[in-house]
Amino acid sequence: MKKYDLIVIGAGPGGYAAAAHAALNGLKTLLVEKQHLGGACLNSGCIPVKTLLNAAHFLQKIRKASLFNIKVERAELDFAGLIDRKDRLAKRLQKGIANLLQSSGVETVFGTAELLPGKTVSVALDSEHGRTVRQYTADNIILATGSVPGTLPGIATDGAWLLNSSQLLDRKTIPASLAIIGAGVIGLEFADIYSRLGCQVTLIDILDRLLPGEDREAVEIMQKSLQRAGCTFRLASKIAKIENRTIFLSGGQTVAAELCLLAAGRKIDTGYIQDSALLKNSKGIPQVNEFFQTSVPGIYAIGDINNIALYAHAATYQGLCVVNNLLPEAGGPNKHSAVMPRVIFTAPQIASVGQYTADYKKIPVALLGRAQTEGQTEGFLKLFLAENNSIAGCVIVSENADALIGEAVALVNTRTKYSDLQKMIHPHPSWAEIFIL
Repeated sequence: MKKYDLIVIGAGPGGYAAAAHAALNGLKTLLVEKQHLGGACLNSGCIPVKTLLNAAHFLQKIRKASLFNIKVERAELDFAGLIDRKDRLAKRLQKGIANLLQSSGVETVFGTAELLPGKTVSVALDSEHGRTVRQYTADNIILATGSVPGTLPGIATDGAWLLNSSQLLDRKTIPASLAIIGAGVIGLEFADIYSRLGCQVTLIDILDRLLPGEDREAVEIMQKSLQRAGCTFRLASKIAKIENRTIFLSGGQTVAAELCLLAAGRKIDTGYIQDSALLKNSKGIPQVNEFFQTSVPGIYAIGDINNIALYAHAATYQGLCVVNNLLPEAGGPNKHSAVMPRVIFTAPQIASVGQYTADYKKIPVALLGRAQTEGQTEGFLKLFLAENNSIAGCVIVSENADALIGEAVALVNTRTKYSDLQKMIHPHPSWAEIFIL
């Protein structure tokens, strides 16, 4: 049995980043991946969805070119070509990850892994000659196996009419109408894409309001924008049954659509963990401490699988924390951080970080000269303040909130006082100066 300093199971953003960092710092590292480098984020999540979102938003801007005294006779989208572009981007980025792993000295194996007792990883490898099983062991193991599209009781995707997000991303035509079950972040981003491409979208959710954990004012702006794009919301609606491509709601309403997307969040699969010493909670999620270590010393769980923060950047951060704690010269300990930025990539975007408090400063985007020149005046920035006037949190609603939230992350991390922020010089005219208006 071959032995390593570190075995990483899962080559998503957290897994491959951790493996490369470990190998570059002298740890003999094995990375095991079941399917594709980059995980769900690269192949069926973040990157593909943002590719479609960017195209939809760019097309929308072209159609508003007259606002800038630009005449455009006709603008059409080659949707099948866009799906092909999405696939090409994924392959290009996969190749980049492969080059990173190779240059870092990571040994990569493609196969289905099982975690056995005694820090042993069994990997089933398929080839044209059949299936073989190999076993590996390591002093330390990182579980970075991510998540898959979620499900709901009694509702099963069929791949034809009722699709999950991965299946919808592979379709090369735009449906005339789309029903979306689940108005969380995934459902909202798909609603944004398809409604702005001319599809009649109906969003269905059992909750009576969107994104209950986010700033109310921010969510209202986003919801109104989607309604202007043609989205219909059926909130506080329970599904009674689904028959003949029609959704029957408990209140007596029906929703019929050409296609239906089940956007029920993400599901974590830990069935491959065959070590009973590794404790899980009632939902099957591995229990970890603030250093992401499980109940088995030397075995760690990062990213979606630990259910702390289901973001690609969270997985990457956690993976690097674990590796740094294995390196005596890294100056640890590195542990969980509550300062985790979030972005919803609708139009406008909602980006947020930190805590929301009763005391805040609000700056409308319309006050920015740069926003006026670009015709993007919808939204605002809120800086939430702690009792000592330090910046505790932030929410930004704007066209490019994802680019602005990084400064807020730094302000919250360093507990910068609002009065000190006002003394910092920002360029004019720029989007960034919204922090000091």
